[in-house]
Amino acid sequence: MSVGRNFLASVLKSGDLGFLAQYDLSDDLFTAGENELKQVIIHHVKEFSTIPGLEAITTATGGEVSELPDVTESPRYYYDQMEKRRISKVLQKALIEAGETLQALPPEPEKALENVLEAATALYLSRNRNRIIDFRKSEALIHEEVAKALSQTGTYMDFGWHYLDGLTAGLRGGDVCSYVGRPSRGKTWFLLWTALHAWRKQELPVMFVSMEMNKEIILQRLASIYTETPVSYVMTGELGVVQGPKFKKKLKGVSAEDSPLWVVDGNRYVSVEDIYMLAIKLQPAVIVIDGAYMLRHPGKRLGRFERIAETADQIKFDIAANLDIPTLCSYQFGREMEKKQKKKTKQGEAVEKPGVEDIFGSDTIGQVSSIVLGLLEADTVETIHRRQISVLKGRHGEKGEFFVNWNFKKMDFSQWEEPKILDVL
Repeated sequence: MSVGRNFLASVLKSGDLGFLAQYDLSDDLFTAGENELKQVIIHHVKEFSTIPGLEAITTATGGEVSELPDVTESPRYYYDQMEKRRISKVLQKALIEAGETLQALPPEPEKALENVLEAATALYLSRNRNRIIDFRKSEALIHEEVAKALSQTGTYMDFGWHYLDGLTAGLRGGDVCSYVGRPSRGKTWFLLWTALHAWRKQELPVMFVSMEMNKEIILQRLASIYTETPVSYVMTGELGVVQGPKFKKKLKGVSAEDSPLWVVDGNRYVSVEDIYMLAIKLQPAVIVIDGAYMLRHPGKRLGRFERIAETADQIKFDIAANLDIPTLCSYQFGREMEKKQKKKTKQGEAVEKPGVEDIFGSDTIGQVSSIVLGLLEADTVETIHRRQISVLKGRHGEKGEFFVNWNFKKMDFSQWEEPKILDVL
């Protein structure tokens, strides 16, 4: 059976429109017979915005669907085989033509070289076609993105704060969102809140990698938010007569959740490659890396700043983009930024808010992040019950700020709402 039919059979079996939208399926990838079946599928997608079922294919092809095999591999596997087939075909043709040109009288080596280079360039573009698309051929991809936005499915992930979700339309595969703040500003708590929202409300499998805290502490914090039990009670075990039974009852609900939430103890010895291999095995829809600035980089002797820049690049391109997974990370603002703010305050000068340029380690973090959230408020009388989160960078240049609850009695970090007059009276 031809690899083109294997690919199309695998797409039909998956029922995933994304496999057709992800690649530019040019006719030269398929043989004539394969192209006929491909066109039937594409026509159905344009007409109904769904992958056709076996009945629709059978009707449209007059029974040819019976020739399709019961494939066991993913569409990407067979797509790679089609690419290899095209490479062999194009190179063979180019080399034959180059040989004929060199044997002509008189020989034309410049023309032979030009033919080979032209073929090589065309192959390079075809191998990277999932990064390049002609707007004229983007109809299927646009339909897919619209469908995802409407259904909030696929690789879309909400933060759980309606202001931020409305401003940014959430995260999608390939996006990196960085939570940035000085120590003890709530980075881990807010990352856990977002991870739990994606896991519980959207039923997405989540992988949470902690580079600073061991897995037991992270599990205790997750349990405190999940059960709405003060974390101090969970950490000390002093739950009491009232809190104890409530905690145990609510915690039983964890095992009944639909999706897995993996907690990875990074313990300062995890690299981006380790996270990548875990993601390949566990297949999470969302990855969270708390303390991403502590990721190690094996194989290279790099300075601290170089290592942070290199791992930030790897997170963006090797994990978020390559695996098509929304990825959230936490970083720190530089100490110098805090010193400058204190100095200006003492001198009575206006204090500017930090920006992406103040992130400790590298400018690369701000550059590769689709969204940057600044956690700027320290512990004061005004921040006992709520904290402000600043949107320092949005995917399309959005900026803004909103407040979230900072409630450790109910473990509530949801968006803070201005009390209504009736609520106050």
